[in-house]
Amino acid sequence: MPTNYLNSYLTNSYQRVKIKDNHTINYCSEWDNVRQGVPQGSVLGPLLFLLYINDLPETINDISSPVLFADNTDIICTHQDIKVFNDEIEIVFQKINKWLQANLLKLNFNKTKIVHFSTKHPETT
Repeated sequence: MPTNYLNSYLTNSYQRVKIKDNHTINYCSEWDNVRQGVPQGSVLGPLLFLLYINDLPETINDISSPVLFADNTDIICTHQDIKVFNDEIEIVFQKINKWLQANLLKLNFNKTKIVHFSTKHPETT
């Protein structure tokens, strides 16, 4: 894609908020210039996001397995020793936080989930 098309795609965009109440009355905010990001729901949005965060896996893949898909990022950590597992998770989050700060991004804690899976060890007699 030539630079001038990409530039026009990312600049001079405007948006507003439109709310429809129960009586089909529309309330609209004023139009405002979009100063950062890409248009929500755009076809190129996920691709541009992946290009932007392309170096994130390199910062954490020594102790985790990052999985990137569209605008979602999953980080898989495994270890049999729960103490080591917790220490490694802490290191991964520190590295991610440092990367986010360096790239002027913030983690959305409302969309961040931690899921811990474990196997049940048979009791010894």
